[in-house]
Amino acid sequence: MAQTPTARETQKSAAEKLYQAATEQLNRGEFLAALKTFEQVLATIRQINYPQAEAATINQIGLVYNNLGEFQKALSYYRQALTFFNSKKLGKSKAQL
Repeated sequence: MAQTPTARETQKSAAEKLYQAATEQLNRGEFLAALKTFEQVLATIRQINYPQAEAATINQIGLVYNNLGEFQKALSYYRQALTFFNSKKLGKSKAQL
């Protein structure tokens, strides 16, 4: 018998789908749309305490700012992501930048 997903699992799945959509926007060069979508992802994953996805999303926001030519903002986000990747919150997951 299949179990009903929890609210957290439902939000996690929705965030992962949004992350994919944002990545596709980024790949198509739709940087402002990607930024908005990644910010939605970030808000959701912070609500459900999903640090691996938070680190990856912060890194992607840095990439968006890099593509927009806003290098100081990009660097700020890259540093935040690196801090997450190197933190104990992620267990064995480490930065591979």
